[in-house]
Amino acid sequence: MTEALCIERIKVQWLTIRSCSMTKALCIDNLKDCGFTLKDAALTLKDAALTLKHCVATPKVCAVALKDAALTLKRRRLNGTLRGDTVKVLRVNNEGRYALWQF
Repeated sequence: MTEALCIERIKVQWLTIRSCSMTKALCIDNLKDCGFTLKDAALTLKDAALTLKHCVATPKVCAVALKDAALTLKRRRLNGTLRGDTVKVLRVNNEGRYALWQF
């Protein structure tokens, strides 16, 4: 997979997660609204992690793509358009490992 395709796939994964407004309990509050089951929401996060794991782009490029998505989520929360107490997003930490980032 090329770097461009990889980044595009990451964006698609995050659009899916973002549309579900991932919250503290994997968007339990929004499951009916977005049509996700709890299992679907968990699989979406897992798929995003696998996308990064097999990504040919550098970890830094992947991290930047995810950080952009995370900032969008944070803006939505601050603007009151995101329900829930906590937003969790997947990101690459300094060691190149994947972790849920909570803000």
